[in-house]
Amino acid sequence: MIRRFETRIAITAIGSSCCAIPVARLFLGQSPDFKVEAVTYSGFGSGFLFLALGVAAGILGAAYSGALLGTISLADRLRWPIELRAAVIGGVVGAIAWFAPAVVRGGHFITQCALSGAATARCSRESQKAKAQLTFAAVVRHKHSYTIRTETS
Repeated sequence: MIRRFETRIAITAIGSSCCAIPVARLFLGQSPDFKVEAVTYSGFGSGFLFLALGVAAGILGAAYSGALLGTISLADRLRWPIELRAAVIGGVVGAIAWFAPAVVRGGHFITQCALSGAATARCSRESQKAKAQLTFAAVVRHKHSYTIRTETS
């Protein structure tokens, strides 16, 4: 996160995603990624529900971004050496993977739950745990690596 919108970074992210899909298809084949039941027509009246869900998702996304930026600010104030940060991140992620391997797996399980309509408490709980436990690791490494900062003139 660079704390501002950059068109070049957005285009790079979209381009990377567009290139990753065909490459993944070369390695994994053309089978569907997820099992999805036939979708029925929802009718005109449900448009307001979709609008309300979109607004709610937008508000939650803004709150999540604010929490992420706050965590970045906190990590910047710690002023730990990069080696210590790397050791702590590796230790925390390693401990999480050892004691709760379901938390650090890919997002396929959560996505399949959402697509199949099985939005159970377990699915929701796992997605929230994964976000909360790995967000700290992502933002602590933010300042010194994996981020390309571009200055516009």
